[in-house]
Amino acid sequence: RRRERASYPDSPTLTGVMTAQRTFSSSSVPILNVWTDLKRGNDMTQTSALPRRRRRARNTGAVKAALYIIMVFCMVAGTSVFFEVADVRVSGNADYSQQDIINAADIRIGSNLLFLNQAAVKSRVMNALPYVDDVAITRRAPSTVVLTISESIPLAYVELDGAMFIIDKRCKILGKSDMSGVGDLIRVEGIKPIKPSVGHKIAAGVEEASKLEYLTELLGLFSRREMDGSVSSVDAAFEANISFEYMGRFKVSLGKHEKLEYKLELLQSVIEKIDATAKGTIDLSEDREAHFIPS
Repeated sequence: RRRERASYPDSPTLTGVMTAQRTFSSSSVPILNVWTDLKRGNDMTQTSALPRRRRRARNTGAVKAALYIIMVFCMVAGTSVFFEVADVRVSGNADYSQQDIINAADIRIGSNLLFLNQAAVKSRVMNALPYVDDVAITRRAPSTVVLTISESIPLAYVELDGAMFIIDKRCKILGKSDMSGVGDLIRVEGIKPIKPSVGHKIAAGVEEASKLEYLTELLGLFSRREMDGSVSSVDAAFEANISFEYMGRFKVSLGKHEKLEYKLELLQSVIEKIDATAKGTIDLSEDREAHFIPS
């Protein structure tokens, strides 16, 4: 019996699948081409946008720089207009008049208050006026400068070639005088100034430099401890044992340049323990010990 092969020429399902496969196969290439073209177009768009972004960034930076320059210019112009020096005031002065100090400061009226060179003003005043020990400069907006003066106090004198050079606690030379002008100032012996100049510190030779440091510290302590009125003279001839005359009754030997403040404290404690009329030498040259030798 002959078997017949079944065929389904009119089957809708099989026909649809085959048709879809043929349709997809025939259209897949154009779809891929379109997708590739779209992607390429996006890439080109992004690439072309980069230069524009860079240009915008450069333009923004230029604008910011221009605005900054304009702002700085306006600030400078503002300070020039609104902060001009119109008044200079002086306080703390005794030896010099207000006008002397203003002239030495040489602050120009109309100059800029904020840009005032304080170091230069201080230097001019102190170089021109030797009795000025320090200058504090205060700027008061919008237009005032205040100079507060601290003046040097004459403390001692050094003799050279018959002339008396008056010095303060820092060994700054305040003036030149004869014996009639030194009054009750401390007489300093054993120091030979080199080319003394008013307004400058005493200059000494190399061999006397450390001796001058010793003397400067000692005078500063006399001033701070208010002993200067009781010291009549200082003998600095021997650096290893500088001495001074005290209270008209004692010669005080200090020994080496060390622990000076402690030695002066020790001196006061020794004087409190001896008779009020006793005279002699108080030796402080030994560490932490004091010896009184009656005269």
